Amino acid sequence: MSRRIRRLAPHALGLALLLAAQLASAQVAPAEYAARRTALAAALDSGVVLAYGGVETVNYWPNFFQLPAFHYLTGFDETDAVLVMVKRRGAVTSSLFVPTRTVAEARWIGSRTAPSAIQATMGIPGRDIVGFRPALDSLVASGLPLYLVPDVQSADYAPQDSLTRGSRMLAELKAARPGLHVVSLDSVVNELRARKSPAEVALLRRATQISVKGHIEAMKATAPG
Repeated sequence: MSRRIRRLAPHALGLALLLAAQLASAQVAPAEYAARRTALAAALDSGVVLAYGGVETVNYWPNFFQLPAFHYLTGFDETDAVLVMVKRRGAVTSSLFVPTRTVAEARWIGSRTAPSAIQATMGIPGRDIVGFRPALDSLVASGLPLYLVPDVQSADYAPQDSLTRGSRMLAELKAARPGLHVVSLDSVVNELRARKSPAEVALLRRATQISVKGHIEAMKATAPG
């Protein structure tokens, strides 16, 4: 290990602990996520909204980062989840479909929130992911309009997306129902995200403060002498 790295290591550890302490005291409450979903539903007359979360990473060390739009609407940071919202005659219902891991999978990959525990932790009724496709087929057959929150890390490449779970599912649905019309909610979600709540502003301020402190400590650690 070089002398510079040895000098920076304690500062990096200190900053990591500071970050955890700072952000733990300023989090977005479940009620705010619910309000975001309500605002999204208010922008629609009626229909089915699909929002896919990020998929399990294909590597040994876990470094999963939830998709921004999905996190914005749910605050749920586990893999392979799908949010389904249905607005019909003014009433809105939501379900969060999640996988169930076996005991062996939980031992090697890690445990995750069970469908039965989603309501208590996230404020959304939870369902096993195995029931997602039958539920979606039934909703599509009802004739309700279909809306998609694109499951991409960046909206820059959303028009070219053909690989995400959302785009593949839509391709299958359109193949089975050639007249199916799907509307992207990317612009609607972006407009909602542009208006920051007090909790979000507090998090941004804390992140800025931590970044400034990190730069100052790094400059001190690498200064000559």
